[in-house]
Parts: sequence; structure tokens; C-alpha cells
Amino acid sequence: MFRRSQKQRIVIESPSCTRERGVNSLEKWKEEEIKTWDENIFTNTEIKVGNPLATKDDVAKTVLVEPTDPKMEKSIQELYRETYPELDDIIDDFGTLEQVTRVKCQAPKNYTRKTIIKICHNSTDEDLWEKISRLRDETTDFEWIALHQVTCMSPQRLQKMVECIFFGKMTKVCLFTTNIVNPQSANKSPRERKTYALVVEDKVKDFNSILKNVKDKIGKTNSGDLIRKIRSTKDGKLLITTDKDECGLKNLQIEIEKIMDTISVRSIWLDNKTEVIHIRGLDATTDKEEIKRAIEEKIGPTSGKMIKISELRPNANHTAAVTLALGKVKADLLLKDNQIRTGLVRCKMEKRLEVKKCTRCWACDHKTADCQGPDRRSLCFKCGKERHPSKECTEEEACPMCQERRHKAGSGKCQAFRRALSRARKTNRQATRSSLDTDENNEMVIVPSVSEMLLDTN
Repeated sequence: MFRRSQKQRIVIESPSCTRERGVNSLEKWKEEEIKTWDENIFTNTEIKVGNPLATKDDVAKTVLVEPTDPKMEKSIQELYRETYPELDDIIDDFGTLEQVTRVKCQAPKNYTRKTIIKICHNSTDEDLWEKISRLRDETTDFEWIALHQVTCMSPQRLQKMVECIFFGKMTKVCLFTTNIVNPQSANKSPRERKTYALVVEDKVKDFNSILKNVKDKIGKTNSGDLIRKIRSTKDGKLLITTDKDECGLKNLQIEIEKIMDTISVRSIWLDNKTEVIHIRGLDATTDKEEIKRAIEEKIGPTSGKMIKISELRPNANHTAAVTLALGKVKADLLLKDNQIRTGLVRCKMEKRLEVKKCTRCWACDHKTADCQGPDRRSLCFKCGKERHPSKECTEEEACPMCQERRHKAGSGKCQAFRRALSRARKTNRQATRSSLDTDENNEMVIVPSVSEMLLDTN
């Protein structure tokens, strides 16, 4: 069908050549859709931001009903249902509603005809290809068709599918979306930050007093070499701009916090990252206040905004567990030795680890973008069967990953998830050992970074 350039871009040769070797099957489309297409390939389709219901009467309006919203109660589907309530009478997966309106006045009788097509799909490539192919065959008399985006694929990918199906036909398709995303700009990495910053606040002292205390304390340490600029914020707080040095920023923050108890320091960059820590092995009589005191013994005074402590939950052998959420700087300081003493026991602490999880096939060893497994997006996440949402499921829990019942995919009882979690823990231990080796060689302490994705087996 296409002649490929050295950059693996699809280049259209001519309409006749493309038609002779065209993408006329789902398998061929899957081979081509992963590539970057030149704009001149799209001769029968276009993407437009807007509302398909606002198109002219002679445009065949098509609503794609999501499997998770069969009653059309969300998004553009809800607008279609409110505008054309007769769509509820169409119970098949593919149906057409025609409305003929006669306007009677002094002029000759005027008729308007509206065509609305309702398509129910199951979010799979195979089903969408089949339904859109049928749409092509049943709309040969129309010049334009109004389509809209779906949740199971991007507008750009849907456009490629529709273009292949309608290529060479007289009918053209306008794909309406709420927002057009340029794939090239979407792949660009965000602008890299060149500096970090600390905000220092003291409710008792003014800006000049805070600045003097910081200069007297930090000026005698190596941490001061990290500072680039010092100025005030709009509300009178002390703003310190530093070089891009994560370890140095942590050390500087700790040094400033030691000046006096009334000072609070916030990292504009690091504090935006929240870490979640699990503490296990607590005795059954431990309360939240006891846990808070133990934390403050390790990292200093805390406030309700700095740290959140969950309710205690029962664990094995009459012990308890609790979950903390706090800023990255405090979390790394708390996890310096991975243990904390509460009451009479020394408890183990652990950050939640990142476990890859595919939203397409539910596997725990790859991301959705790399998925080569079966498409399970139309299945119930509780029982693994089709045609009903999880919240309405009355079946017994079942996991298609383990081929076992009595647990859901990706839960703590799932063997596939447990194996993935074990691999993540092993990788984390290796990274921690590597960081500790670097600490010994450099004769300085560097707190190892751990992933932010949060999963718990309990």
C-alpha cells in the first residue's frame, strides 16, 4: 500500500496506487497504524474540536455507545440521548433513527430529514473495525458523517482506522473531539528544571530576622555554596533559589530546620512529590498518637499538613499496620534505616513500590503502550466476564491472569501480582545497595530515591 521512507514515515504515492495495495483488513491496519502518517494521507477524514450534534441536517450523525455506559448517561452519548430520546428504542448493536420534519408556511412545503445512527461497541479493535465497516456500507448516500472520539483509543488512532475503511469512497467523515493532541508534541518530554527552591517561614519573626538567622547558620557550612538567590515571596516569606542538586537541597533544608523550632521549610520541587510508607508489626494496642510521637522522634516536629496517618488496620498474628503519606524529603529522612520503634517493638517500614500494570490485558509485567496480550477492557474486573460493569456484578470473583477464583486480577491474592511485586522489591533492594556503595565511596550519605507508584498487598 505505502512506500516507506528511511524515517519509517508512511508516504502516499497516489490514490490509485494506494487503493490497489490498500489497507483493507484489520490485520493490515494494525501493521500500519503504529507508524507516523503524513497529513496528505487523510483524504476522507478530518479531526475537529466541537459538537457533532451541531452539524447540518444532511450529515449522518453517529453515536458510539461505550460498553461501560450502555444507558448513554455520560459525555457526548448523554447529549445524543437527550436530543434524540428515541435512541432508547434501538436495542440492537447497530440501528438507524430517521426524523422527517415538515415545515408548513406560505412558501412551498419544506421537508427536513435527520439521520442518527447508534452503534454499540465492546471497545475492541475487531468490533470497531466491523461496526465502522458496516457504517461505511450503509451511508453511501451521504456526503458527510459526524463521528466522535471513544475512550478505548486516541482520536488519532481512530482516524487512521476510519481513513482505511472509507478510503476511496465518496463519503467523508469528520471526527469530533474535545481536544486535539499533536502526537509529536505529546511525545516531547517536559522542560527540564534548572533550579530548585526552598520557602522558609517563621510565624514569630519577620523577613529580615529570618534572613539573618539563615545567613548566620548556613554561612558557616558547605550547604551555602548551593544557594543562587534569596528574595521574599509576595506574602513576606523567605525564598531561596538553589542549584539543581537534590541531595544538596535536602541537606540545606535539614540545616535550616535546625535553626529553631518555629521555622518551617518547604521545598517547592520535592514537597510536590508525596511518598506513601507502610509500617507493619505494630502491637495491637498502638494508637495514632503513639505513631506520631515515634515519627517526630526521627524527623522532628510535624503538622497535619506535613503528614497524614491512616487508621490502623489489623494484620497477621494480632499485629497492626498503618499507612503514612508525607513529602519526599521527610519520607527519605524517616526511611533512613527502614525501622521505627513504637512502644516496645521495632517495626519495619517500607515504601510502596511501582508495579507495572497494563490496563488493556491486566498483566503486571508491562505498561499498556507495550501490550501484546488479549484485550480485556470490555470485561468485568470482578468476574472476568463480558457485558456488565463491575459495580453491578453478582458473580464470584475470578482472575483471568491466574485462572483461579475467589480473587480479582491484581489483588493481594493474585499470584501474578505477587510475583511482579517480588520482582519490584528485588529491584528496589539492588538499587538501595548500589546507593549505599556510592555513599561509602564518596564518604557522604545520599538518600536513595524510590518510585512513586503505590501498590499494597494488604
